[in-house]
Amino acid sequence: VILLGWTYLDEKLSRGQGLGIFTVIMGTVLIIFIEQPITGSGTRFDRLLVFNVVSLLAIVGLAVTAYRQKVNNYEIYYAIATGIAFGNVETYIKANTNIVISEIGEFSIFSVDSLYYFVNSWSFAVLMLFGVIGWLCMQITYSHGNISVSVPVFAVLQSCITISCGYFIFDEYFSLQKVVAITTILSGILMLVLLPPMAEAETNVA
Repeated sequence: VILLGWTYLDEKLSRGQGLGIFTVIMGTVLIIFIEQPITGSGTRFDRLLVFNVVSLLAIVGLAVTAYRQKVNNYEIYYAIATGIAFGNVETYIKANTNIVISEIGEFSIFSVDSLYYFVNSWSFAVLMLFGVIGWLCMQITYSHGNISVSVPVFAVLQSCITISCGYFIFDEYFSLQKVVAITTILSGILMLVLLPPMAEAETNVA
């Protein structure tokens, strides 16, 4: 996405944005090379529901902040909201799958029974809610921002959320490498949020 945005859309990145994207990529590489992933156990729905409420409040807060403050790179706020929403979607896919397994003993995308229980579960409605929110925030991001910056933000933040939910909600193993990787990714995202975009940087120099 970064290369195509730079090549075909004539997008420009400031040094700070480039450093932020590089930091995000380095954190992602750390996650890719994590050894012996563990799938975890059942779903802690009490924690999941609390996480959903916090996620919704965060999305609303990001949207309100971007709208009221009229920040120069406000599309990054919507990119973060997109990542939060899609992270919840991925988490609910796992949670919904666990519900189906508890009902019929297994899950398969080729099983009519599995798909029936998957679609008719209460958690499927929550999954769709976050999916719609994520899609709307993503469209706002694309219509106003650089895809070279926005896509790494919401794509990787989405992964950070699902990994964190794996630990807190599905009791998955959480190694030191995961902690370092997620911290690195979030640091890169923070750089993209706080540092000025290329247009502003050039104006300040002028």
